[in-house]
Amino acid sequence: MKKHMAFFVAGLCLMWLVSGLAFAQTYGRFTPAQSTITLSGEKLIVPGNASAGQVLWRSPTVYSNMTKGNFGTAGSQIEVSTLNNVPQGSYYPSNIPGIGLIWRVKLVAVNFAAGLNVNLGTGVYNSPATGITNATTVYRQEVYVEVVRSIGRVGNGTLILPTENLLRFRYNCGASCGHWNIGINGSLQIEAIPTCAVQVANQSVFLKQVLVKTFTGQGSTSPAHPFSIDLACSGGGVGSIVNAYVTFTDSTNPNNQSKVLSLSGTQKASGVGVQIKHGDTILGYGPDSSQIPNTNQWFAGTISYAEGGRLLRIPLTASYVQTAATAAGIRAGPADAKATFNVTYN
Repeated sequence: MKKHMAFFVAGLCLMWLVSGLAFAQTYGRFTPAQSTITLSGEKLIVPGNASAGQVLWRSPTVYSNMTKGNFGTAGSQIEVSTLNNVPQGSYYPSNIPGIGLIWRVKLVAVNFAAGLNVNLGTGVYNSPATGITNATTVYRQEVYVEVVRSIGRVGNGTLILPTENLLRFRYNCGASCGHWNIGINGSLQIEAIPTCAVQVANQSVFLKQVLVKTFTGQGSTSPAHPFSIDLACSGGGVGSIVNAYVTFTDSTNPNNQSKVLSLSGTQKASGVGVQIKHGDTILGYGPDSSQIPNTNQWFAGTISYAEGGRLLRIPLTASYVQTAATAAGIRAGPADAKATFNVTYN
């Protein structure tokens, strides 16, 4: 009797142990169960006029294969969630003001074999029911992140995210669900710079009527008429600066690289042109390009961080200039000219 009782108890313990081991198997497995996205370390320039949601950097994609575990039940879901107790919102926040992340997720399962694309900032997303019952089919999940301009003024600094898992996948999550955890390491350098816009894109500068006798020799000029290019600037991180460079292009003769702007029209004066100066510097003309450097490109000024914006006024003067060797080479008539300009920031 005692032997029989001992055998019976031992049998119950063995059955309980086997059952417990089976229950520990997952409903859905992910391989690998841990992935890492690495920030490249590069510098990201964030212009002051960057809009919310503008993509500044995209990571490589990481993958994990989801397969059926020991059990699979119809009606199961893939759950994707951000961690670290981040409240739900549009962008996953970073340690740099005005910079956030968006998780780009592609879920694949039996009911959406072509993939279900999800854009997740913070919060939780549950897929439609998947019901994985085939143990031989592999469903590859995909994730990458985009670093974006979020909301508020952008700061400067090194973007670093927590090293612990930031995103988690799980399938049929009950007491025994499989996880795929995704973390981020590395860093990015964020530099917010001011952005400027020309206040008056098209303007006319009226030079007064000038008598031929005003000119006294080649290179002599009429009285100078002042005008300016005004740049309305805003944004930028504390301490940031940006340099503005300008290139004038002769609209009548785009190949002109001299320091005299050509007269336009068929009925026109001759022996004179237009001269533009910045301070004491006579400006030349170059290709219609925003490249740095560019032919006859000149430094216009520095824009620094300014709360609430700043106006950068670039003072200029225009005058007629004698190009003829002698006064006899000057012929009276209309003396119109046209130039375009490119402002480039660096």
